[in-house]
Formats: sequence, C-alpha cells, structure tokens
Amino acid sequence: MSVGEGTSEYTVKSIMDRLYQTILTPPDNQFVQVRLGFDLDDSEQVVKLGGFTITEDEELLRQGSILEADQELMRVVDYDAANVEVTVTRGEYGTTPTAHLTPMLMNMNPPYTRASVFEAVADEMILLSPKLFTVSQELLSSTTANVFSIGDNLAVEVLTVNPGDFTSNVDLHGEIVDFHPMVGGRALITNKPYGQVWLRYRRRMMKAQYETDLLDDLGVDERWVNIVMYGVAGDLLVERDETAVQTEWVKSVLEAENIRVGTRMSLAGGLRQYRNMLLEEAQAEMKSEYRTRVTMRPPMRQLT
Repeated sequence: MSVGEGTSEYTVKSIMDRLYQTILTPPDNQFVQVRLGFDLDDSEQVVKLGGFTITEDEELLRQGSILEADQELMRVVDYDAANVEVTVTRGEYGTTPTAHLTPMLMNMNPPYTRASVFEAVADEMILLSPKLFTVSQELLSSTTANVFSIGDNLAVEVLTVNPGDFTSNVDLHGEIVDFHPMVGGRALITNKPYGQVWLRYRRRMMKAQYETDLLDDLGVDERWVNIVMYGVAGDLLVERDETAVQTEWVKSVLEAENIRVGTRMSLAGGLRQYRNMLLEEAQAEMKSEYRTRVTMRPPMRQLT
C-alpha cells in the first residue's frame, strides 16, 4: 500500500515511505541511485547495471560501496566500468538475499537503510503497549462449561463480558489465559457457565514481519501513525552528524508543530519531545474512550 491518493489502509511500508518523504530524505538531499540492468535472482554475484541517474554518481561506486535493493544490502567487491557491472557479496549486515526485478533503482550507500528503518518501525509499535491499546469484540461459544476459545491471539485483557443475547441480567466476568488444555490455545474463563458470550477485550501489539503487514493486524490504531513515525525518527537521528540540509529540513518540520530546536535541544530530542506530546494526547483520548468499568453495589442496610 502506497502513501497518498488511493491509500485505504495503513501498512508498515506506508509509514516507512512517509517517514522517508517527510524527515529522512529532504527534497535537496536524495539518495544516490543506479538502475538495475537485468533481473537478479537470490544467488547471483554479478549485477548488471542499467545506468546512473547522474553521470558523476558513477565515481562513487567503488570497492566497499553498499548497494541497497529493497531491504537487501550488497557490498561491492569489484566494478567493471567497461561492461557496467559489479561483483558483490549478497545479504550484507544480516539482510536476506532475494530476487530483484527490473525496473528498479538501487540506492548507493544509503544513510538510512530500509532494513534498519523497518526494524525501528516494528520496535516502536511494540513499545506503544501497554500505554496504548486497541479494543475489539467477539462472540464466543463455550467449549465446555465456562471455557471459551478465543480466535484473536492479540487478546490480553477482558474489558466486559455479556450474555450472547444481551437479554438476561447475568453478572458475568472473566479472565483471558494464554493457553487452556480444553481449547488448545488462548481462552476466556468465566465465573459462570454460559452458552454464548460477547467478549470485549484489550489487544496487545504484535511484531511486524513484513512491510505489507496491516496496522490493524498488528494491533496498532491508525491514529498513532505520527507517534510511531516521530519516535522512529528520533531514534534514527541520535548522535548522527547530519548535513546542513537535513538539519534545516527537520527543524522546519518541528517548528511547524511549535517545537523549537536550538542549542539546548538536539534534533533527536525535539523529535522525541513531539512524539511524547502525541503519546500523551493519545493516552488522554484512550482514557475518555475506554473508561474503567464501575459496578454499583446497593448500600448496606444499617443495623438498628
């Protein structure tokens, strides 16, 4: 799923692309790129190039240079200028060698590799919990007595339990367990046997595995995109010697949100401050949206 017109659901990729566009790669500071000349399988060591976007960029390609194709990083061993091809070692820095198809633009010596940005986004999502959470509900049928199988592996905490028909006034409550032998997995255990119940529950975050993963499937609310994005940006910019173009670009982004970056605050500090402001706003919204359940008890009769 891409960013912009036509986007219907957020994915990990859409957050990464937006992060590159708004913070990591200012318009005047783009990556040096070279075209892939022919399709490449996951084991070939010789890469045929299709030409450089700028002729002078060819001078930057030398032994030890890094080429990035999607998330895979390849290290240049030798460059044959006459045949415009490079010999490389595949899967550098723990990345996975994969097949790549033309047309493709490969990044040369990217300051922010796509693999590292992916991991940073995935980590930031997990760190949202338990401060933030999403809520879902499911109609459950009892497996035996008061034990119900739960299909959502992200379910962690009961908010409410109600009779399936909502017509009876049974006082139901329950607990979610990671594993119950009666169902062979995650289950709800209630205080009273019942045929069907509506469970409303809190969901945890799950580690992203692919750029195509949907935020909803990971337990992340789409309203938290900016929290994730600015948290990742703050982590990536820690103790980096940024160019003047990059510095001024990020400053302008922060100043648009009334975050002043000066001699006492680094770019990373400003980004984290903005992330924490967004997090506090989201927490306040969550508290008002999902209030703690209150049970009213009748007053005790006084003894005479």
